[in-house]
Amino acid sequence: MEKVPKISSLVGTVVQILVEVASQNHSRELFPDPELGSFQVYVSELMDWIFDKEECYVLALYYMMQLESSPNTPAITFSTLHRMFFVCLSIAVKFHEDGRTKNIELSKIGHLRLEELNQLEVRALIDLKFNCYVSQSQYDDFVQLLSFVSRDLDETLFPKDQGIRVTLRALFNRAEIQRNKLLKKKPRPSMNPFSFKGKIKGFVSAVVSRTSSNLLSITSLDDRKNSLPKRKKLIIK
Repeated sequence: MEKVPKISSLVGTVVQILVEVASQNHSRELFPDPELGSFQVYVSELMDWIFDKEECYVLALYYMMQLESSPNTPAITFSTLHRMFFVCLSIAVKFHEDGRTKNIELSKIGHLRLEELNQLEVRALIDLKFNCYVSQSQYDDFVQLLSFVSRDLDETLFPKDQGIRVTLRALFNRAEIQRNKLLKKKPRPSMNPFSFKGKIKGFVSAVVSRTSSNLLSITSLDDRKNSLPKRKKLIIK
């Protein structure tokens, strides 16, 4: 049995999503190309050799989702997954980690020809419109959606029509809808009367009610004058 090196849970989630999407699209092709080996082993080797930052793997998945809007991007299958992911991973490493590794070295690591890697990288950058920047808030939001996608990753998420290819964009759009519904249904914390805030709130309400009752019982100054017994005037002779 082939020994698979350990990978982090976040990278494992990325691998799980891509393998499931590739599996669905691969089964929908009439004449699928041969698979290029275990994708999990491929990613594990990349982490051991050169790319050890898990953030770059998340960004590679994000770039792959952005590239789906381009007509030049093929469907994610087991015959295209390795190349597409490695190209996006190399872009993420170069842009966010200021990597100085040359493509001639990367091509050997990714098991790609140098000419092929150069062409795929240029095409990906053009389709991304050379916009590789991802803010911290965008990254955190994408990582949060990863958990929703992986948690609900089953056959019910995928279209039943075999003619429709599965996309990352569709999965993350559905995950965003589910997350928004969950946030709306989240109950507000009730006030505990025995807590410190509850005691303060109870004390303030008691003071307000007592003050209001006292104000209602106080009559006007004119009424108080009229209610006092009238004194007789003293006549001095």
